[in-house]
Amino acid sequence: MPTNDGNIVKRNSQYLDNLEHDETTGAKGVVLYGTPDGTTIYRLKVNSDGSIAVTGSFSSSPPKVTDAYGIQAISDDGTYKYFFFEADNADYYILRKTIATSVFEYTKGTGGYAAVYVDSTHGPSGTPTWADRGATF
Repeated sequence: MPTNDGNIVKRNSQYLDNLEHDETTGAKGVVLYGTPDGTTIYRLKVNSDGSIAVTGSFSSSPPKVTDAYGIQAISDDGTYKYFFFEADNADYYILRKTIATSVFEYTKGTGGYAAVYVDSTHGPSGTPTWADRGATF
Protein backbone atom coordinates (compact mmCIF):
# COMPACT_ATOMS: atom_id res chain seq x y z
CA MET A 1 0.00 0.00 0.00
CA PRO A 2 1.44 3.40 -0.89
CA THR A 3 2.21 5.83 1.84
CA ASN A 4 -0.55 8.22 2.69
CA ASP A 5 -0.08 11.51 0.91
CA GLY A 6 -2.58 13.25 3.21
CA ASN A 7 -5.13 13.79 0.46
CA ILE A 8 -7.33 10.85 -0.51
CA VAL A 9 -8.89 12.82 -3.35
CA LYS A 10 -5.58 12.70 -5.24
CA ARG A 11 -5.35 8.89 -5.20
CA ASN A 12 -5.53 7.43 -8.68
CA SER A 13 -8.33 5.23 -9.95
CA GLN A 14 -6.08 2.13 -10.28
CA TYR A 15 -5.23 2.35 -6.58
CA LEU A 16 -8.94 2.55 -5.74
CA ASP A 17 -9.65 -0.45 -7.99
CA ASN A 18 -6.92 -2.41 -6.21
CA LEU A 19 -8.44 -1.62 -2.84
CA GLU A 20 -11.84 -2.77 -4.05
CA HIS A 21 -10.60 -6.11 -5.37
CA ASP A 22 -10.61 -9.09 -3.00
CA GLU A 23 -8.00 -11.59 -4.22
CA THR A 24 -9.50 -14.43 -2.16
CA THR A 25 -12.99 -14.28 -3.68
CA GLY A 26 -12.27 -12.29 -6.81
CA ALA A 27 -15.15 -10.03 -5.85
CA LYS A 28 -15.23 -6.30 -5.67
CA GLY A 29 -15.91 -4.71 -2.33
CA VAL A 30 -16.89 -1.19 -1.51
CA VAL A 31 -14.28 1.22 -0.25
CA LEU A 32 -15.20 3.87 2.28
CA TYR A 33 -12.91 6.66 3.33
CA GLY A 34 -13.35 7.72 6.91
CA THR A 35 -11.20 10.61 7.97
CA PRO A 36 -11.33 13.93 6.13
CA ASP A 37 -7.58 14.42 6.54
CA GLY A 38 -6.88 11.16 4.71
CA THR A 39 -5.07 9.44 7.56
CA THR A 40 -7.39 6.44 7.85
CA ILE A 41 -9.01 4.30 5.18
CA TYR A 42 -12.04 2.16 6.01
CA ARG A 43 -12.90 -0.85 3.87
CA LEU A 44 -16.35 -2.36 3.68
CA LYS A 45 -16.45 -5.89 2.27
CA VAL A 46 -19.62 -7.78 1.36
CA ASN A 47 -19.12 -11.47 2.10
CA SER A 48 -20.54 -14.28 -0.03
CA ASP A 49 -23.31 -14.84 2.55
CA GLY A 50 -24.38 -11.20 2.27
CA SER A 51 -22.92 -10.13 5.61
CA ILE A 52 -20.69 -7.10 5.79
CA ALA A 53 -17.25 -7.11 7.34
CA VAL A 54 -15.74 -3.76 8.15
CA THR A 55 -11.99 -3.42 8.50
CA GLY A 56 -9.91 -0.43 9.46
CA SER A 57 -9.30 1.58 12.55
CA PHE A 58 -12.19 3.39 14.08
CA SER A 59 -12.39 6.20 16.55
CA SER A 60 -15.40 7.96 17.88
CA SER A 61 -15.92 11.66 17.43
CA PRO A 62 -14.89 13.82 20.31
CA PRO A 63 -17.80 14.37 22.66
CA LYS A 64 -19.78 17.57 22.29
CA VAL A 65 -19.81 19.88 25.27
CA THR A 66 -23.58 19.38 25.57
CA ASP A 67 -23.45 15.55 25.54
CA ALA A 68 -23.50 15.42 29.35
CA TYR A 69 -26.87 17.18 29.54
CA GLY A 70 -30.38 15.76 29.36
CA ILE A 71 -33.63 17.61 28.65
CA GLN A 72 -35.56 18.40 31.80
CA ALA A 73 -38.32 20.84 30.86
CA ILE A 74 -39.77 22.96 28.05
CA SER A 75 -41.63 26.23 28.34
CA ASP A 76 -43.19 28.63 25.86
CA ASP A 77 -44.06 32.25 26.70
CA GLY A 78 -45.38 33.13 23.25
CA THR A 79 -42.22 34.94 22.15
CA TYR A 80 -39.65 32.27 22.98
CA LYS A 81 -39.62 28.53 23.39
CA TYR A 82 -37.21 27.45 26.14
CA PHE A 83 -35.53 24.06 26.49
CA PHE A 84 -33.99 23.37 29.91
CA PHE A 85 -31.11 20.86 30.08
CA GLU A 86 -29.28 19.55 33.13
CA ALA A 87 -26.12 17.48 33.69
CA ASP A 88 -25.53 14.94 36.48
CA ASN A 89 -23.54 17.53 38.44
CA ALA A 90 -26.54 19.96 38.34
CA ASP A 91 -24.97 22.33 35.81
CA TYR A 92 -27.65 23.45 33.40
CA TYR A 93 -28.08 25.25 30.14
CA ILE A 94 -31.13 26.72 28.49
CA LEU A 95 -31.67 26.79 24.75
CA ARG A 96 -34.01 29.61 23.72
CA LYS A 97 -35.67 29.72 20.31
CA THR A 98 -37.17 32.98 19.11
CA ILE A 99 -40.50 31.81 17.68
CA ALA A 100 -40.81 34.56 15.02
CA THR A 101 -37.29 34.13 13.60
CA SER A 102 -36.22 30.61 14.64
CA VAL A 103 -32.98 32.06 16.03
CA PHE A 104 -31.40 30.11 18.90
CA GLU A 105 -29.56 31.49 21.92
CA TYR A 106 -28.06 29.87 25.00
CA THR A 107 -27.35 30.55 28.63
CA LYS A 108 -25.87 28.30 31.28
CA GLY A 109 -25.43 28.09 35.00
CA THR A 110 -25.04 25.91 38.06
CA GLY A 111 -27.40 24.73 40.75
CA GLY A 112 -29.83 22.75 38.63
CA TYR A 113 -32.41 23.81 36.08
CA ALA A 114 -35.12 23.91 38.80
CA ALA A 115 -33.43 27.01 40.24
CA VAL A 116 -34.46 28.98 37.12
CA TYR A 117 -37.45 27.06 35.74
CA VAL A 118 -40.79 28.75 36.52
CA ASP A 119 -43.43 26.73 34.64
CA SER A 120 -44.43 25.68 31.14
CA THR A 121 -45.73 29.16 30.19
CA HIS A 122 -42.85 31.35 31.41
CA GLY A 123 -39.21 31.80 30.59
CA PRO A 124 -36.51 31.30 33.21
CA SER A 125 -36.47 33.38 36.36
CA GLY A 126 -33.91 36.13 36.73
CA THR A 127 -32.24 37.89 33.84
CA PRO A 128 -29.86 35.43 32.19
CA THR A 129 -27.33 36.59 29.62
CA TRP A 130 -28.11 35.07 26.24
CA ALA A 131 -25.49 34.38 23.55
CA ASP A 132 -24.78 32.08 20.64
CA ARG A 133 -23.57 28.53 21.24
CA GLY A 134 -19.89 29.31 20.71
CA ALA A 135 -19.89 32.19 23.18
CA THR A 136 -21.88 30.20 25.76
CA PHE A 137 -19.78 27.03 25.73
